[in-house]
Amino acid sequence: SDLSSWRQVSETSAEAAREMNCTVHQTLCEAPFNCRSNPPTPEEVLSWSTVRVATKDGHPNLKAWCVQPEYEDTIAKPCLKDRDLQASTQKMYDWVIAEGKEEREASYSFLEGHCVNMNVTYDTTVEEAEALCDAKYGHETWTSFKLSDFDIVEELHPNATSTVTGFHSRAITAAYGIAACAMGNFHCDVIYCRDTYCK
Repeated sequence: SDLSSWRQVSETSAEAAREMNCTVHQTLCEAPFNCRSNPPTPEEVLSWSTVRVATKDGHPNLKAWCVQPEYEDTIAKPCLKDRDLQASTQKMYDWVIAEGKEEREASYSFLEGHCVNMNVTYDTTVEEAEALCDAKYGHETWTSFKLSDFDIVEELHPNATSTVTGFHSRAITAAYGIAACAMGNFHCDVIYCRDTYCK
């Protein structure tokens, strides 16, 4: 999914998570996110850009969603909390169409092989997706991914992204797939792609 806004994550994002309005962002204030009761520290948020997004013990870091509340209704609640991948797919697709980002999403779906990935089902969990991420990208690759890796990949492939025609390099789409593994929504992405762009 289009997570380009993750690149603007900063220490002010940690402050915003600490001050999160739980009436507005009820899901992010509850488990498994706990953004208000156990918010990411400024040091943690900085480390997602410089060290790694995944947890130190090598699992997806659901706390990373605390600094991106705009994805609460499309990914965090339906996919990660409610485990309703079909609802997540529809909400994400509607949002992407409204934003005019469908070419990027479609090219991501095809280049990353999500259209032919039948290992993910509507019942796949975050934990099961970890093994799929290990098989696709390698455990060390996705657990060491940091947000600054996007900048490195784009510098190496400067003409590989177009707002009109989408992504033109697997190096770029792989970074998004790896990021999805680090944040726990890889399985959501696969179903989202298969049920929309791949049909």
